[in-house]
Amino acid sequence: MAVITNMDAWDRREFLESMEYNPDFKDIEKQGSAKTFDYAEFMTDVFGGLYKLHPETRKPEDSNHSAWMDTLYGEISQLQEWKNLRERTKMNPDAAAIATAKFCKQFMDAIPNTKKDQDQPVEFTQEELSKARRAAREACDEAAVEADEFNNMIGAMGYSPTGNGKPQYASPTAKREVAARLMTNDKLRRIAELAGRMRRIAAEKQRMKTKHGVDELADIMVGDNLARLIPSELAKLAHPLMKMDFRKKYLEKQLLQYRLRGKEKKGKGPVIVCVDESGSMQGNRDIWAKAVALALLQIAQQQKRNFALIHFDSNVTRVDEFSGPIDQTRLMDTIAFFTGGGTSFEEPMDKAAEIINKDKNYSDADIIMITDGSCSVSDEWVNKFINTKNTSKFNVISILINTTSDVLQKFSDHVITLDDLQHDDIALHTMFSV
Repeated sequence: MAVITNMDAWDRREFLESMEYNPDFKDIEKQGSAKTFDYAEFMTDVFGGLYKLHPETRKPEDSNHSAWMDTLYGEISQLQEWKNLRERTKMNPDAAAIATAKFCKQFMDAIPNTKKDQDQPVEFTQEELSKARRAAREACDEAAVEADEFNNMIGAMGYSPTGNGKPQYASPTAKREVAARLMTNDKLRRIAELAGRMRRIAAEKQRMKTKHGVDELADIMVGDNLARLIPSELAKLAHPLMKMDFRKKYLEKQLLQYRLRGKEKKGKGPVIVCVDESGSMQGNRDIWAKAVALALLQIAQQQKRNFALIHFDSNVTRVDEFSGPIDQTRLMDTIAFFTGGGTSFEEPMDKAAEIINKDKNYSDADIIMITDGSCSVSDEWVNKFINTKNTSKFNVISILINTTSDVLQKFSDHVITLDDLQHDDIALHTMFSV
């Protein structure tokens, strides 16, 4: 009988399905089952404790031969580290499953070997319990890191990181398929992890775009900002008795003042990302570029802006446009896509301009070019492209990785040279300002 008594058949199914894409699950269960017959049940209890909003435990008299599970779970569930871990996993079956596997793997040494003497109940000494608590704390901390990484990755793919949020894609099956690909494909996992970090930077940058100015009155509020007081409050300073009331309200931050609202300084046009997939981009550079594209797609989705990703080497090799609900399979395919040819700037720029000109939903777009190479462009093409750019009113931001070139300056509004992918703050802040 399980320690967690309110795990129903659906919860157990969630556990098993979530564990299917975890490559370590079967090995962990096999190692644990070599020590005790109840290890699979113990893993299920750990999952239940992390997943259920209000896990309920069995009565001591119902424990029988597996009382050791009650003892250890009782110790674990009181730890602050366990409570911190639950904040990342409750009502989130996939994160709970990831954390369960990591916790059980790290906690393995604290599990008693009940197969040595099956007829004797397990009794823990205080020293053993103290050791188990230390092991549980360390296991919780490592599981929390694993859960955070998973939540960031799945968030980068458009899902709410917690079970209490509202995922952009409602299908649990589709979400699980995405999670499975992330867990088994190292390139996709690295892209999603990096995009998760970039997504936070992008969100902060977008919040900073709209600042409050002094030119637009939005409402009346209470506070202590003397520069924003309404005239009737200022008039109190001229009256001896009202002046005392003014001071009291000032200290209590209850003076009537204007609420000011600034105007957004930049428009929110569509985003087109052109990613160089020449042979030299393979590896970390391609992963960084795809993570940027994924983070920018998140901005576009949240702000209901059209988004296009253009893959190119010597030619344009693939184009994916996104607006409205995203096809997760296509999204995963496009960020994993890579060709490895030469480099041409004219082809992707012309394709981006074509997308802008054929569809009014792409007016006032920002084009972002990410490349590590250089190639020749004709003067005729430059003149024609700049005329198109001025007529269609779009901007081009180019990111040049680990190389120098003056070619991009000929048709870009802004060029950023990135010498080290580990120090990408300027490049990211520039791109995420679009």
